[in-house]
Amino acid sequence: MNHKIIDCQVHCAAPSIDALLPYMKAGYAERVIRTAFQLPPAESHPGGGSSKGYASPAEVAASLGDEVSGVVLVPHQAMSTANWTDTRLCAVYVAALNAYMVDHWLAEDDRFHLAIAVSPHEAELAAAEIERHAGNPRVVAATMPMLAPHLGSPFYRPIIEAAARHNLTLIVHPGGKEGTILGAPALGAIGPRYHGEYECLIWHVAAVNISSIIYDGVFVEFPDLKIAFADFGMDWVGPTMWRLDAEWRALRIDIPWVVEPPSTYLGRNVRIIVGDAEGIPQDALAKLVSLAPATSLLFGSNSPFAKDRKWLDTLPTEVREQLCWRNAADTFRSGIAALAA
Repeated sequence: MNHKIIDCQVHCAAPSIDALLPYMKAGYAERVIRTAFQLPPAESHPGGGSSKGYASPAEVAASLGDEVSGVVLVPHQAMSTANWTDTRLCAVYVAALNAYMVDHWLAEDDRFHLAIAVSPHEAELAAAEIERHAGNPRVVAATMPMLAPHLGSPFYRPIIEAAARHNLTLIVHPGGKEGTILGAPALGAIGPRYHGEYECLIWHVAAVNISSIIYDGVFVEFPDLKIAFADFGMDWVGPTMWRLDAEWRALRIDIPWVVEPPSTYLGRNVRIIVGDAEGIPQDALAKLVSLAPATSLLFGSNSPFAKDRKWLDTLPTEVREQLCWRNAADTFRSGIAALAA
C-alpha cells in the first residue's frame, strides 16, 4: 500500500496524572492528588485492539508510515468525562489534557494536528476552551462525547457557535457509557450489558444526532460548519440518509427552515470517520461505501489501537483517494489542507 493518507483519528494520551498536574490550578491539582484521582486508561478495550498500553508521541509518529502526510490527534482520555458528575472538574481536566497535548505531542511531528477535547456538560466552559486554542494553527478540531440532549438542541449552542466561528470541525466521539448510565445517550431500549452489544448499537447515537443537527437547522444557520462522527461505523449511513430524505419530503411542512434535502447537508457538512471494514464482507465493502455521499467519509486509523489499512486497497482508486485524503483536506482548516497538496 502506498497511498497518500491524512489520518483523521490517531489517539493521543497522557502517560500519568502527574504529567497533567502542572497544567492545573493549584487547588484542583491538590484535590486530584489527595483524592487518588485515576487517569482514564491510555489503552483500548482488551478485546478491541492491539495496544498494550501507553504509546509515546515518538512511538506513534514512527508507526504511521511515510504515506501519512497529516494526522488529527484525538485525546481519547477525555471521552470518559461524559459520565462524570463534577462538571467543573471535567473542564479543568480536559483543559490540562489539551495543554499537555500542545506541549508534548504537537512538538513531536509536523504532521500532528490536534482536536482539542471539550467537556459537553457546561457548554460555556467548552466554548471558552475552544476560544483559548483557536489561534493555534495546529488545532483543527474540537472533540467531545455526547450527553443525552441531541446535538441540535440549544444545550450545545455555545459549542456549535465557537466551532463555527473559528472554522474548527466538531468531532463527536463515543464516551463509552452510552446506554448504560442516566444522562448518557440511549442505545436501543434498555441499553447493552456487554461491550460487543455496545459496539453493535453505538451507531444509534450518530444517526440520531445527524437527524437532529439537520432537522433542527444547524447547517442552515452555520452553512460552513463541519461535524464529524468517529468510531460509529459506516454501514448505516446510506439507509439513514434515504430515510431522512423521505421523511423530509413527506413532512417538510413541520421544518420549513430545512430548505434542502437532508442528503445535501449530510454530504456537505457531515463527516463519518472510519478506521476499518468492521466485519463487512469484501465483496460488499465498495458497495456500502458508495451508498454514503462521496464527500462524507474520512479515514481514521484508530492508531495505536488498530493499524490494518489493507481494506483500503479493495476500494476503487477514486473512492480511496477521497476517503484517504481529499475529503479531509476539505474538512479541516488550512493546516491539514496544505499537507494534502
